[in-house]
Amino acid sequence: LLAASLSAAASDVPQLTSTLIASGLDNPTYAAAPTGITDRIWVVEKRGRIQLVIDGVTQPTPFLNIDGTVPDETWNGMIGLCFDPDWDDNGWFYVHHTIGQGTSSGIRIARYTRSTTNPNVADPTSGTTVLQLDYPDVSAHHVGGWLGFGPDGLLYIPLGDGGIGAGASA
Repeated sequence: LLAASLSAAASDVPQLTSTLIASGLDNPTYAAAPTGITDRIWVVEKRGRIQLVIDGVTQPTPFLNIDGTVPDETWNGMIGLCFDPDWDDNGWFYVHHTIGQGTSSGIRIARYTRSTTNPNVADPTSGTTVLQLDYPDVSAHHVGGWLGFGPDGLLYIPLGDGGIGAGASA
């Protein structure tokens, strides 16, 4: 996982630099942290795991592992993560992942809770479905992914168009 930054040198020519944040991740799709947390980052992996990186070290136990719920597909998988604005008090976080395969595919937004005994892992049994939508055909590749809370405190869930299917062209 790399972090990139852009700066202008004295000659006003933009310079792009990158910093290695973590290695050994399996198909990372997104990275996030709760507001105010600067010593750790949560990295979403496509197959349904969230890895916790503390001070540059990927922890040996995934923060969340729901790979039995997330299909193993070339496209899609677990693609979004955000933390509740009251994360410090309630430990809630939200994930966006695909479900099913073929003609029974869709997306699921679920809320999970971090463990009450170990803040470095989540309770995988705490998952509550917030939204679940089916996609109409097997080529449902455009499923959105980002999640976030707005300044109004509401959870925003942008959705894709479901991919190219009947009547659509590439």
